[in-house]
Amino acid sequence: AKKNIYHPKIVFRLDKELRDFLKIISFQIVSMVAIGLNPVVDQTMASWLNIGSVSILQYAEKLYQIPVVFILSGFIVVILSRWSEQYHKEEKGKVFKKEIKTTLLLVFIFSLFLMAVLAAFSGPIVRFVYCRGEFPVELLGLVKGTFIFYLLGVGFYLMGQVMVRAHLVKGDTKVLMKAAFLSNFCNISLNLIFMKLLGIKGLALSTSITSLITFVYLLRTLDIFFKKRTVSP
Repeated sequence: AKKNIYHPKIVFRLDKELRDFLKIISFQIVSMVAIGLNPVVDQTMASWLNIGSVSILQYAEKLYQIPVVFILSGFIVVILSRWSEQYHKEEKGKVFKKEIKTTLLLVFIFSLFLMAVLAAFSGPIVRFVYCRGEFPVELLGLVKGTFIFYLLGVGFYLMGQVMVRAHLVKGDTKVLMKAAFLSNFCNISLNLIFMKLLGIKGLALSTSITSLITFVYLLRTLDIFFKKRTVSP
C-alpha cells in the first residue's frame, strides 16, 4: 500500500496594499536612478570637448548646487508632510491645489531674486571660491559663464522639485519615472545641440532647458489629475 507522504508547500502571496506599495517604490527607485544619470552624461559629453572641460563643468555645478541644496533641505522638505495631511483630508483637493500654486509662486519669485543676485556677483563668487592655490586663472571666465547658464534654470529646477513633492503626496511615482526618462532624453538631445554652439556652456544651458521641460510636464500631469478629480462623482 502506498503511503501518503505530506509535502509541505510554501505559498507566498502579496496582498493588494503590499503590491501597490512595491509598485510605488519601484517606480520611484527607477526615477531616482534615471535622474542621477544626467550629471554622468554631462561629464561624459564634456570630456568630448577641450581638455579641462570636465573640471570647468564640475566647478560651475558645485557653485550652482550650493543654493539649490540649501533651499531643498529647508522649507521644500517640510511641505511634503503638510501637503500629505491636507491631501488625504479633503475630497476634491482644492486646498491642496491652492497650496501648490502659492508655493510655486513663492519659489518662482525667490528664484528670480536668487538668480539675479548670484548672476550679478558671479565674478566675485567664482574668484573667491576658486582663485587660490593652483587653479588656472584663465579658466575663471569659463566657470563664470557656465555657472550663469546653470542659474538660468534654477527656478525651473526648484519648481520642478515642488511638483515632485506634489506627485509623491498622491502616490503617483509612475509620472515621476516618465518625467525622469523625459529628462534623460531632453538632456542628451539638447547637449548634442548646444555643446556644438556654446561648448561647455552649452551643457549648462541644456540642463536649464531640461529643467524647464520637466517642470512643465509635471505641472501638466498634475493639472490633468485635478481636473479628473473635480469631475469625478
